[in-house]
Amino acid sequence: MAYNLCDGIEFLRSLPDQSVDGIFTDPPWGSGPNIKGQKIWKKLIRQMAGECLRILKPGARVLIWVGSRMVGETIWACRKSLEYKTFLICHYIPPRFIGCFYNDHDAILYFSRQGEKMFFRKGKPILQYYVNPSTGRPDTKHPCPRPIKVVRKLINQFFEPGEYVIDPFAGSDTTGVACRELGLKYDTCELDPEMYQSGIDRNRQSFLFEASQQLCPQA
Repeated sequence: MAYNLCDGIEFLRSLPDQSVDGIFTDPPWGSGPNIKGQKIWKKLIRQMAGECLRILKPGARVLIWVGSRMVGETIWACRKSLEYKTFLICHYIPPRFIGCFYNDHDAILYFSRQGEKMFFRKGKPILQYYVNPSTGRPDTKHPCPRPIKVVRKLINQFFEPGEYVIDPFAGSDTTGVACRELGLKYDTCELDPEMYQSGIDRNRQSFLFEASQQLCPQA
């Protein structure tokens, strides 16, 4: 289990076929709403979805956390590789600070391989609505922090202890922290060195953290 400093797509390409039980990720939206930024982002999502076809085991789950404005764009970008199942909502109790924009609701999109049934852990229905107090601050190191409480609940709902979950766009490693607490195997990675260091610092606050760059072709 490792938090890696490397490119997310290269990380995905380095994984063996049918080796992953699930993906929980928040792709980088920092490119902004401009047309050039959207083209770069769509290409990134298509590349990720394409690699999913190869690396996901049968029955694997893919959860992509997005801003409410990006729901349709994300489903469209993944349509040729992944099957959209449903979405879940995280509602934030204001006030909330997230970089230079404000948003009360975020969507978490659930995808699978084409033709597979929806996953229900232990036969329970999927909880689709989460409420969480604002955790963002003007001085936050991450421009769009995701609440660990909600991430932990989502991962616990969609994945079993011992399964292998990855996050190719880990930011400050919220996915890794939640997986470790819940007893899941995981590998996460982040391209930005400053953000990667913030994740290392974050993990060191609560446990001795193993940081590795060996899984990725570039660092």
